[in-house]
Amino acid sequence: GLLGSADMLGSAALPRHSVSPPCPAAKVGDFEGIDPPETLLHAGIHCVRFAVVMMHRPWCLWSLSGEAKRDRIKNQSAWAQHELALLEQRLAAHQLHMAEGRPVLVLCFAGLLWRQSITVRRLQRFLPCVGSLDVGFIPSTGSDIFPGNHFKVISSIASFGTRVQPGSFGYRLFNNLSSRGECVTSLGGLYTELPTDSERRRAVEAEAYFARWAHD
Repeated sequence: GLLGSADMLGSAALPRHSVSPPCPAAKVGDFEGIDPPETLLHAGIHCVRFAVVMMHRPWCLWSLSGEAKRDRIKNQSAWAQHELALLEQRLAAHQLHMAEGRPVLVLCFAGLLWRQSITVRRLQRFLPCVGSLDVGFIPSTGSDIFPGNHFKVISSIASFGTRVQPGSFGYRLFNNLSSRGECVTSLGGLYTELPTDSERRRAVEAEAYFARWAHD
């Protein structure tokens, strides 16, 4: 499937077949002390490079998360501070990966839902080896997913995106040719659950940071 958690950081291994001169990236057998998979060795892959794909969920789309809704009901301030902490953790992770020279692609959850073709093209440019991606794909239990995975997606990205509209969450897409958009709720109404002005400013800055990276 294509859909991932908005709060999750993932990585993809990019194979490189040439081993002469020596590959400056990590060797396949170096990962977690395990033996390299036979399928990689048989394909002539001895080294991998890592690329990072991150998902950013704009603040105003919080209600798309069942966990966020439950936490917000319990304690709005604690929920908002937790959201800010996650946002800043992702920001720090992004900066670290960039500083260490890893390729990084930031996807916007809104773009995944409502500008699917643009998001797919961005992924395919970033990961040319990924091939075709189907936003209409519906995973099947027993073949694609298994009960132990606790995978909660029961429909395709395409169908889910048609059932929910950005305006109902206070989100506005700029045009049909871009995945760019913004939360249109006023600043005072968007971060009111954060108890201090300092935290609200940090949230604004972190959101603006990802807005620069999450779109072409």
